[in-house]
Amino acid sequence: MDLESGVYLIPAGDGSSAPLQLDLVKVAHAKGRLHEVEGVNMAKAPELLATYNDCWLDLSKAVALLTSEKLKAEDAVRRARAMAVLSYTDEHVKSKGFAKSSADLRESMVELDDGVCSSRDRLLNIKLVLDYLNDLRQGFENAYTAVKKLISGPQPFAGNPSSPGEDHPFHKEGFANGSASYGFGTPRYTR
Repeated sequence: MDLESGVYLIPAGDGSSAPLQLDLVKVAHAKGRLHEVEGVNMAKAPELLATYNDCWLDLSKAVALLTSEKLKAEDAVRRARAMAVLSYTDEHVKSKGFAKSSADLRESMVELDDGVCSSRDRLLNIKLVLDYLNDLRQGFENAYTAVKKLISGPQPFAGNPSSPGEDHPFHKEGFANGSASYGFGTPRYTR
């Protein structure tokens, strides 16, 4: 399964219905833009926030769907194991050529049962994609939060983009209006 393509074909959890197709190509393209957080500016930030938020929502829908399929797959594994346990009786084990039936031998036969193996494979495939999409969703959430923090920090004066923001000590202590002596004590001699 190619996790980077953005199109995921996931087996149905119960194994009886058709596989699910998740089309997350938009998310795969946006994943390539996660690094743009490092160069965010006020002009690019709204578009990045919208992109990251849309992807997070799409991934949340996919995670909810896959969580449902995972629960169905876990139930299918339990049912397959139960059916295998019931079918591997002492007589059945002896008919396979074993002289004596034991709990360990029956358990081994249950683990190797085709129904148990196929249902467990479905569950593992669903868990793999679910974990990947959860991690990807967390990545978009982190990027969204980083952009919000970067653009909500101290803003420069309108006329001078290199000047410190209003919460800089230069402004808090009164240097901006000339009334404070920041870090050097009070002047002794005035003219």
